[in-house]
Amino acid sequence: MWCRCWLPEEGLIERSSADKVPYDTWRHQGFLETTAGATISYEFVAQYLMEEVFQRYHVRKIAFDRYNFNHLLPWLLQAGFSEQQVKDTFVPFGQGCASMSPALRDLEAAILEKKIRHGAHPALTWCMNNSRIESDAAANRKLSKKRSRGRIDGAVALALGVAPMCRPAFDVTALRCEQKTCDSSLHWISCVLANIYLHYVLDLWFEKRFKPQYRGEAYLVRFVDDFVVSFQYLADATKASPISRLVASAMTS
Repeated sequence: MWCRCWLPEEGLIERSSADKVPYDTWRHQGFLETTAGATISYEFVAQYLMEEVFQRYHVRKIAFDRYNFNHLLPWLLQAGFSEQQVKDTFVPFGQGCASMSPALRDLEAAILEKKIRHGAHPALTWCMNNSRIESDAAANRKLSKKRSRGRIDGAVALALGVAPMCRPAFDVTALRCEQKTCDSSLHWISCVLANIYLHYVLDLWFEKRFKPQYRGEAYLVRFVDDFVVSFQYLADATKASPISRLVASAMTS
């Protein structure tokens, strides 16, 4: 595992004192890198990726938090990345339970099977210790810092980095595809199959088991495993609260 953590140079000592974390010591030891100024700019990140990562290593995939990626994309193009390179290499990742739960499962498996060399990285250890697990009604999980004052950025980045490595669908060689469009094709095939399956186990189930119970109109609108139920009358909506528990139970069983 190759870990890089950044903080702005300006105010580092004050931030270290306020957070009660030895950022300045980690910088001197080489575990933390600082950038000029009071912020970490998109331009710096894009240039670093090109010069320090992509020009030195053969990067197959790089997972990223899709939030605000549109602000980083112009800087990636300015740093020398092509639009096709970004499309083929950068894997978008959400931070909610639906995206993070499989990533955490892959990370846990890699740790238990001793496939990760941590390198005794103090900043990453600190982030892992700050992390807590938060679950939704369907038992999907994500990393959270609600009960901790410290940062968890390194832990989230580790989960995002391990997930593409552990999934055969991201390995172009393993798929024996000559074109790099295979990943997106598999994604759409998975969505189609999921929709077909859930049409029978969820859509029709709602129509036959629940809809006849309501006084007014009721509709379930769904895309893959995300859905919204709408009602004509408030009384029916209030009565429908057990649906979420039954659906969560059915989809996780």
